[in-house]
Amino acid sequence: MRLEIPELTRCCFFVPLRYGIMIFGYLNLLFAGFICGAYIHYLNKNAENVTMISDVIIIYKGVGFFAHVWLTFFLYFVEVIFCGILLVGVHMKRPFLIQLFYYYSIATILASIAIFIIDISINTPMQFIPLDYATIFCGFVIQIYLILLVRSELSKLRYHGDINYVNHVPNIEVQLNRGEGPS
Repeated sequence: MRLEIPELTRCCFFVPLRYGIMIFGYLNLLFAGFICGAYIHYLNKNAENVTMISDVIIIYKGVGFFAHVWLTFFLYFVEVIFCGILLVGVHMKRPFLIQLFYYYSIATILASIAIFIIDISINTPMQFIPLDYATIFCGFVIQIYLILLVRSELSKLRYHGDINYVNHVPNIEVQLNRGEGPS
């Protein structure tokens, strides 16, 4: 059985693909930067009660789990770096940089799915409320949509590239003698 992954030409049905990826990238960068700032503020505010190995609840790529504070900060810091790589790659049309973000996104979404499966197997499903499932589902859908957008942009850059051929001859003229036409 063959599965064809769709090639997207527009983001959200009306924004051109490249600009849509830029919008997603900037929003992702702002969100990850905000979370990093919030964790730094949290550590500064509660410096006497919280250490870097204290456990906090983290929601990363839609999946919530307990983690140390340093891991939370590290995940979002790496997210900021890779969002920057995506934005530079999309602005400059560099397939290598976009491909780095593509592989990073696939790895993080697979890790999030694995963490979600482990979390469900450890905890009873009744501990999750429908809002948790909705958050997880929306996080997965948004990340998969961004991966599809980036994949479409990569294939567009790979196959269409920046090389254009222009035919400078406007018309081709064929000279026929009056008596010798096609029979």
